[in-house]
Amino acid sequence: MSPLLTKPKAKHFINDPTHLVLSALKSITLTNPTTALDSSNKILYLRPDAAAPQVSIVSGGGSGHEPSFAAFVGPGLLSAAVAGTIFASPSAEQIRRCILQRVEKTKGVLVVVMNYTGDVLNFGMAVEKAKAAGFEVEMVVMADGAGVGRSKGGKSDKERAFINIGKSDETVLLVNNLGGVSVLEMGGITSEVASQLESDYSIKPVRVLSGTFMTSLNGLGFSISLLRLTDAGVGKPLLELLDAPAEAAGWAAPIKTSTWTKPPTETREASQDADVESKPSNITIDPSQASKALNAALDRVIKAEPDITRYDTVVGDGDCGIGLKRGAEGVKQHISKVNSVKDAAQFVDGITSVIETTMDGTSGALYAIFLNALANGLRQQSSGESKPASPAIWAKALQTASESLSSYTPAQPGDRTLIDALAPFVEELAKSGDVSKAAQAADAGSKKTKGMKASLGRTVYVGGSGYEEVPDPGAYGLAEFFTGLAEGLR
Repeated sequence: MSPLLTKPKAKHFINDPTHLVLSALKSITLTNPTTALDSSNKILYLRPDAAAPQVSIVSGGGSGHEPSFAAFVGPGLLSAAVAGTIFASPSAEQIRRCILQRVEKTKGVLVVVMNYTGDVLNFGMAVEKAKAAGFEVEMVVMADGAGVGRSKGGKSDKERAFINIGKSDETVLLVNNLGGVSVLEMGGITSEVASQLESDYSIKPVRVLSGTFMTSLNGLGFSISLLRLTDAGVGKPLLELLDAPAEAAGWAAPIKTSTWTKPPTETREASQDADVESKPSNITIDPSQASKALNAALDRVIKAEPDITRYDTVVGDGDCGIGLKRGAEGVKQHISKVNSVKDAAQFVDGITSVIETTMDGTSGALYAIFLNALANGLRQQSSGESKPASPAIWAKALQTASESLSSYTPAQPGDRTLIDALAPFVEELAKSGDVSKAAQAADAGSKKTKGMKASLGRTVYVGGSGYEEVPDPGAYGLAEFFTGLAEGLR
């Protein structure tokens, strides 16, 4: 490992800022083959054979704002970008070398800079030197600094909104991540901004761009820019220019103009199939007895939630109890509304649907797989004539479900998982046909997990000695369910 790339002492992996800036610039040449790097002057530029000659566009500024500006270099966007050190403008000499030596000059050079004093002065000095040398170069400063109000920026207008935008104006919305906001939260922020624009101002942008365009290192924040589309006087609509393709690693606007102007409008919701009734198994249950037993089992799981959560906080991530409680509450609500289903497999199908929508994570998936397989195990025992669901039928269906579950998890008794409670229950029920004895076996299996070192599941990653003090939360929760089930069947 490079001595410059070290284990993070605080927040960073690379602790040499000079090396960091140069290596970050180099990375752009790895992700975009149209670019090249002048390391001595920290200039990232477009290779001469990457695009046809045109007016070269140069920008830049202090590092720490990535992907601005170097990652915007590429055909269709910037011709070059000049980087300073972190949060410091590049020198006039760096910029002069960029303009005179690293970009195509036959059609002129346009320098675009942010309204930051250091950038304006250093880029301006370089532009004046290039002009003095006889080259056609112009500079544009990007309007007002929006970091302060206009009064502090030397303007008489104290309003923060520098232009008026009405509901009849076509606009483009850009929501920018300042570096420390997760992609998930950026999605939520973008939706909220668009919603407020429409509800409070009757503004519905014709384009919405959301992502990381200009950062402040890992700043926890975001910026909102609203562009009013006007005639730019260049012979093409501004929107067409914005939609134009660009091969730049840091620019993300992948939706074509034709898709924006004529967006697809159909959905699959209108044609969504109605719930298809599952095939009956011809194995019958007493709905009232089944509901009574299940309610007793589910109530016991809900009551045990604080203990399950406490155990999972010690050896896991603390969400097992909440997940089981949420699933139990969902099933209780379901069976309170469906009390006429007499077919055992269809009864299980209804419960499975609830589990699939209310329980997430690994345990939710395992329970859903098991219950689907349980319903299948019941249907495999179907015959032309109706017959009651005996303990033997349930035991055989449970064995089928256990075999199916083993295809999706390698967990076995002794691995400190819910299997330590499930397997003894299924085995004892098949042996004796007695639910109470099977529940006792599940409880004994759960208690054995206390002190058992895990070989699967999150406990393995958590580590520590907590497993010596508490049982496996999944096994404990399932054992509580079986105990409640046995009590409800008495």
